[in-house]
Amino acid sequence: MDAKELIKRYNAGERNFEGINLFGPDFEKIDLWFACRYDDPGEELPDYCECDSYGRLLFNDPDHPFEQENPLQFDLSNTDLQGINLKNAYLYKVNLHNANLSGAYLRYTKFIDADLSRATLRKADIRKAYFDYVNLSYADMYMTFCGRTKFYRCDFTKTNLKRTRLQRAKICDCDLRKAIINKTYFDNNDLYHSDLRGLNLKEIELRGTTVEYVKIKKSQESDLLTALRVSRNK
Repeated sequence: MDAKELIKRYNAGERNFEGINLFGPDFEKIDLWFACRYDDPGEELPDYCECDSYGRLLFNDPDHPFEQENPLQFDLSNTDLQGINLKNAYLYKVNLHNANLSGAYLRYTKFIDADLSRATLRKADIRKAYFDYVNLSYADMYMTFCGRTKFYRCDFTKTNLKRTRLQRAKICDCDLRKAIINKTYFDNNDLYHSDLRGLNLKEIELRGTTVEYVKIKKSQESDLLTALRVSRNK
């Protein structure tokens, strides 16, 4: 399936794309990628690739066509995909810049090296989804459901997290500078090594949240302790 086919089927009324694989136009040509990701045929892999813990094929042959610095993306930018079901989908280097994913069902969806900058995810369900090296800057995540969601090395610069529910989520090594967190619900999350500089910590309570090695400004120390409900000794 390519981008045009997905959009055509969506516009025809189809909403269920559960478990699809989107790797960009070049990656779809490799059957082995799909076999290793989902079918696990038990066959020995070629010398030039191996499978990582997330099911991604890693190519180590510098002459292989996939060993590129900037592979082509599966382009769904500026598309209207409201209410789409991408549960369990595997989205590698997918371009969803400025796409409308309001109300989308994205549980267990894996986003790897994807671009969701300026995307609309209002009231989307991304519980137990996985985001790694994803650009979410200026995205609208108003009232998004993020239970046990994992965010690693993601860019949340200027992301609208107003009324977003973050419960038992991992938000590690992420850039949250100047994210909009008005009435954002934090409960038992892990913010390990994330950048909170410039974040208005007066707007939130960090219930049971781990803040080990987070980056903050000196002027934010008191607000962080208050958000954690920690009394500061004088």
